[in-house]
Amino acid sequence: MDKEREGNKESEVQKILAGTRGWNAGLEVYDFLHSVRFNPDNTGNMVSGGGQVLSVNVDFRYSLVGENRVRLEYMETLDKTWGLHFIPTKTNSIKELKFELVENPDPVDEPYIGKQQYGWLLRFSHSPFPSNSEDFYRGNLFFAGDPDKDNRLL
Repeated sequence: MDKEREGNKESEVQKILAGTRGWNAGLEVYDFLHSVRFNPDNTGNMVSGGGQVLSVNVDFRYSLVGENRVRLEYMETLDKTWGLHFIPTKTNSIKELKFELVENPDPVDEPYIGKQQYGWLLRFSHSPFPSNSEDFYRGNLFFAGDPDKDNRLL
């Protein structure tokens, strides 16, 4: 019975992670794009950039490895549009992170638009980006909301 309950909880977490069009850093970093997208097939993509330049574009596979833990396996990613090529190495190919999902978090006070209410907060124990790309975004907070109200969702 415990295995069944654990499987159901993992399934629910997967639905939340993959059930949005993207998880984005809040507008407190307004001129930047920092996004993580989880797909239902256990693949995903993360991008980071600023000043109208994309700096990181990385595809990954993910698995939930215990309660509130995710394992990210970064894949070689060629982005011809932006001329980016991510090549995983022994030191930056896998990252395992703790995470927390918070439904209806406190509103975020963001520049230009004031308080923004998101449906979900995804808090990682540290940045989900590969170790050699953390210079671009070291943050660990990502938000998702109603796509009809939140134009930051991809």
